Amino acid sequence: CEVSFEERFEEVVRLKEEGTKEYKAERWLQAQAHYHSAAQLLLDEPPSGCAPLNQIDAPNGKEEMAREIVISCWLNEAQCALKRELWSAAEKACDLVLLRLADPLGRDREQHVKALFRRGRARLMKSEFERARKDLKNAAALAPNSKEVREALHECKRRELEGRARSDAVFSKMAAKKVLYRDKGLLVRPPRRSSNPRVYFDIQIGDYREGSL
Repeated sequence: CEVSFEERFEEVVRLKEEGTKEYKAERWLQAQAHYHSAAQLLLDEPPSGCAPLNQIDAPNGKEEMAREIVISCWLNEAQCALKRELWSAAEKACDLVLLRLADPLGRDREQHVKALFRRGRARLMKSEFERARKDLKNAAALAPNSKEVREALHECKRRELEGRARSDAVFSKMAAKKVLYRDKGLLVRPPRRSSNPRVYFDIQIGDYREGSL
């Protein structure tokens, strides 16, 4: 027989509470599974062979109640994924939240900040610095007094600068090797991948040989 909304909602609350117990015990996998299962109970079942649309399934007058608890479960799922270093899973859960915010600058402001912050953290750990910085700056604009958001934004900027410094060092090393090969008169040829003839041009400026092209 078909399960009523009230019965499903009661099970959602139970699973969410179990997830919170597991989270407090630092059992991130079990907690994430409970939160995910809880949210799924209030989502439409897709037709056979179709991808889920993650639409909330609730009767008239109960949509807001269902939306709020599903968003809470997704945010908690994202936090568990961050604890487990599952960056893409955390990002996906936050994406779902951001699509369901009814009033992101009003009553959903706190959830908005959490979703932006957690997605920003996930993107930061994936070294997607530009996207992470955008999320964290938006979170900071909504919650200017949040210490953890400010710290994450500083970390993002620091890691981005470090990444650029490493890239610059690699390019400098490559350039130094090129000068060394040029000074020694060595030509570095890429391996041939076909039988077609190849043509190379020697580049020389005055009496100084620059290399081959």
